[in-house]
Amino acid sequence: GLTADRTLQFRLGDTTTDGSWHYGQVVGFPQLFLIADGWGDVLARLATDPPIPKYFDKRDPADIVEFNVRLGDPNSSSTAVLRLQQIQGEWHARSFLDDDANRLVDADKWSELVHLVAGPPEIEVEEPFVDDRDYTPWGILEDSRAIEIRFSDFSAQGSRFIDGNLFVIGDKTPDGDQYYALAKSERTRTPVLRVDAEWADLVFGLFETV
Repeated sequence: GLTADRTLQFRLGDTTTDGSWHYGQVVGFPQLFLIADGWGDVLARLATDPPIPKYFDKRDPADIVEFNVRLGDPNSSSTAVLRLQQIQGEWHARSFLDDDANRLVDADKWSELVHLVAGPPEIEVEEPFVDDRDYTPWGILEDSRAIEIRFSDFSAQGSRFIDGNLFVIGDKTPDGDQYYALAKSERTRTPVLRVDAEWADLVFGLFETV
């Protein structure tokens, strides 16, 4: 899509014999031209691997390696922090204000709660662009509560690495069904999201239930 309601469509053909280029053609024109192979591969991959933000991905709890819940200022030693870790298929918990080390979670209780670590059941966008990075109108502050999900993932080259999403939770929406949230990012523009309030409340309640 171009300005002034113009559109441009082109076709990618085979690669050249040396593998460095794709043959290409603009629809409506007879000329054949070459497109650098790397660019052609990126365009083709958009169809099978679209650039959707990773926090929208629904993940299997089996892929989650760590789940952290923070109830306030990350720089304060008095802030309650709960860490849940999956180690060789077993979940361990540590509340840093109460526990000296990891402890196994209660398997029966945890079986009804483990789905929470996969992330919010639904995510919606409240405000796509906040240029000044001021999220206080939504109650998202430096000392807000936060939920971090860390998971095993694979790079484009097939290497395994640990990635994650950090949700900073703000005020509830006027209807009480959702919380405003920020998926912490170094990008210039980070949208304000809405996440399910029941999910977040159950997550913050894990301090008492695991």
